[in-house]
Amino acid sequence: MEPIVETVPLTGTVTAPRHSALSVAVAGLVTAVHADIGDRVEAGAVLLEMDTELEHLTLDRLAAATRAARAAYDEARRQLRVGEALVQRRGIPENEVEARAAAVRIAKAEMERLQAEEAFQLARLARHRLVAPYAGIVSRRMANVGEWLSPGTAVLEMVDAGQLFLDVRVPQEVFPRIAPDMQATVRFDALPDQNIVGSVQALIPVSDPESRAAIMRVAFDAASHRVVPGMSAQAILRLDTGTRDIIVPRDALVRFPDGRVAVWIVERTNGEIRVSERLIRPGITVNGSIQVLSGLEAGMEIVTRGNESLREGQAVTIRSDS
Repeated sequence: MEPIVETVPLTGTVTAPRHSALSVAVAGLVTAVHADIGDRVEAGAVLLEMDTELEHLTLDRLAAATRAARAAYDEARRQLRVGEALVQRRGIPENEVEARAAAVRIAKAEMERLQAEEAFQLARLARHRLVAPYAGIVSRRMANVGEWLSPGTAVLEMVDAGQLFLDVRVPQEVFPRIAPDMQATVRFDALPDQNIVGSVQALIPVSDPESRAAIMRVAFDAASHRVVPGMSAQAILRLDTGTRDIIVPRDALVRFPDGRVAVWIVERTNGEIRVSERLIRPGITVNGSIQVLSGLEAGMEIVTRGNESLREGQAVTIRSDS
């Protein structure tokens, strides 16, 4: 008797945690596109640039105005210092000093306003470049040099390929038996010879009342494999049924056209070894073997090779593989 662990294959699709449609922040004419479909880009990489000639001219004008305002502010402060010295010697009336102090405040406010406008223009100028918000793969390109772009219109799409997941639909009868962090073997249709060890990261309850299926998200190491979002794969779970039963190798079963399933058991009588057919009721597959629900008892010897042409009561010789 062995513990019955059910192998459950579930089909799903590789997904990325982030999938973004990128847009420009300001309107402008495209002068360069540095990314194309399939390109891997790092976070902060410049993907697209727009014409900045007029923006630079505006920035130069504001910078000049700021310098003039700073000079006016400095002169107003100098005039105030002179007035404060003169008023102590009664060289000028006190209201003149108050007027000069007000002029300093006005000059300072004007200088700060122009500094703010200059900072705004710098920020606007920086927004004429579209940068990658994270490391990923460009999945779509919708802009070319010479086009006029407006904010809100997607120009590039990219997906985060750093950490990928496998999202699979889980039947409702299986869902309660799955626990977070449970191990899962991931097999990709495009990589049939590779088994990747993953783990259940999240369980999302039923959201589709028609299919009655929930979503299981499996995390796996995608960095060392050629895996991209959209690939199909299987997540294979090993679920403990909580029962113990007899299991036999798959090769021991003889299946008949009418649906009967049998195995040949070995009987030893008076020094002779003969075989006898036993009908069984098979259960689930357990690691390549078959659960036997009825028809066999623990400890029985069964034939696993050469059982295709046996006859009831036939004498046989036991041969062990070495």
